[in-house]
Amino acid sequence: MKEEIINGIKYRLDEENLTAEVIRKGEYIDCIIIPEAVVFNELTYRVTSIGMGAFYGCESLTAITIPNSVEVIGGRAFWDCTSLSEIEFSNTLQYIREGAFRGTALQSVVLPDSVTLIEGAAFDGCKFLQSVILPSKLDALSGGIFQGCTSLEQIYIPDTVKKIGSGAFWGCTSLQSVIIPDGVTIINSSVFSDCTSMTSVTIPRSVRIIDGLAFWNCTALNEIRYTGSLQEWNAIFKNTYWNKGVPAEMI
Repeated sequence: MKEEIINGIKYRLDEENLTAEVIRKGEYIDCIIIPEAVVFNELTYRVTSIGMGAFYGCESLTAITIPNSVEVIGGRAFWDCTSLSEIEFSNTLQYIREGAFRGTALQSVVLPDSVTLIEGAAFDGCKFLQSVILPSKLDALSGGIFQGCTSLEQIYIPDTVKKIGSGAFWGCTSLQSVIIPDGVTIINSSVFSDCTSMTSVTIPRSVRIIDGLAFWNCTALNEIRYTGSLQEWNAIFKNTYWNKGVPAEMI
């Protein structure tokens, strides 16, 4: 392994596998286009990943294009890139690690169907984020994934999702309604806490547990739709204060 700056971008070069990872070099500014491959000492390296913290805190970075060769975006890769408002994702991207885009200025996100894992807090604190299209084969929403996305109004959760982590939508104060897909068995703690604009939620009959503070302070939530029977609803274990501050009970 060796590190080299090529055309203004720093890479870690793997000479055995002929792959390259974008790594941190200091401040990146304006618009960055990452190439699919780079050449160094007459060898061609395929760019397959963006490393942990590669663009961390680059406040002047405004847009980035990720090539189709990239499969992994590392943890905190774009953390606190507070001017980053545009991104074009690789259509072979598979993994987005923890906190990758926390605190960016992204307004819309369209994730390719190739993505199978999005780790916790990936888009935490993206206060300008208004719309998200999630991968159609995603099986889980990790904890805090969209926490504090105060401009997010609507989100479609794919039917493939079976788990929604704690605090996934905590503080999404513009979120208006959510349909939780069938197959989810636990609504974890604080998933929708402080979603003060949410007026309706649909809970599937597959749910067995609603954890503490799941809908805490959802003060506009006046419609809880349950797809099962009243007997099944009453059999759900509901933890302490799961609906604290909620005007509705179940419809």
